[in-house]
Amino acid sequence: TFLLSQDMPPARSILKKPRTWAIVIAATPLMFLFSAERRANISAAFSAPVINDVATSLDDPPVFTTRDIPPLPDAFKPSIRKAYGYLQPLVLQGSQNALFETARQVAESQTRWSISKADPDAGIIEGVSTTALMRFKDDFVIRMRAGSGSQAGSVVVDMRSRSRVGKGDLGANAHRIKTYLAALQEAAGASKS
Repeated sequence: TFLLSQDMPPARSILKKPRTWAIVIAATPLMFLFSAERRANISAAFSAPVINDVATSLDDPPVFTTRDIPPLPDAFKPSIRKAYGYLQPLVLQGSQNALFETARQVAESQTRWSISKADPDAGIIEGVSTTALMRFKDDFVIRMRAGSGSQAGSVVVDMRSRSRVGKGDLGANAHRIKTYLAALQEAAGASKS
């Protein structure tokens, strides 16, 4: 067989060739690219529903005011509930004004986000997130309002994120909301101490 061929050089001599090392060096980043975590993210992206608009509150989703963007399609709501049931409004304790400032600062600190509106009176932050690879623009709106009923005395934060291009977002909008709300929750907890 080929593997037992007398013509095959020993491994030591292969590693002495500069071309072999060039291939090894070039291939090393690919190993990191396809690490277990990356593979899990890629798998999640390709199993995402074919929707491009996601919100935390499906009964009363935030609306965009700086761009003419239609309401969240009713047809997307079952897919959002099934695939992203973990996305829920964030309930925070504290002053709405102080929490709004924290929310604005967290939004401004997000990579490739630009804020187009920050209105503390309306409790609205709007902006655009630019994707890393293809530079797609995705709009987002964050709404903060006083809690009612069992949430009285708290501030309820809802978020909506919508891709401008394509029918599906490969889970990018849900990931953006999850990441932002986690960062806000951490910052709001830290600002209390």
